[in-house]
Amino acid sequence: MVFYETFVLLSKRMQRADIRQVLKQQQTLIEKHSGSMLAVRDLGWRKTAFRIIKPRQGIFWFGRLFYFSFGTNPAAIVEMSQALQSTNGVLRHTTTRMKKRHNLMTYNHYIHARD
Repeated sequence: MVFYETFVLLSKRMQRADIRQVLKQQQTLIEKHSGSMLAVRDLGWRKTAFRIIKPRQGIFWFGRLFYFSFGTNPAAIVEMSQALQSTNGVLRHTTTRMKKRHNLMTYNHYIHARD
């Protein structure tokens, strides 16, 4: 099992039910490949450094950012990426592999706030 973390920027037009559906879809794909979701965090509204232009949806300067960490088979990453790309409300997403397993417990997302 390999550990990953994913950041997903969602549109301001998505309702709570749609957000839950996207997160549930990702969890289902992870469990399908013998994995498990470890943490899900809502990081709130974030302004982007540049505008995001989505055809037939509009121009976005900010969105709602979600983080989740999970462990799964590497084959699941391709399916997850395709599922996120096909979802209308997803503005951007990125998935990275965690180098060390203990990062799950010690990694602080707000470390830059202390500087």
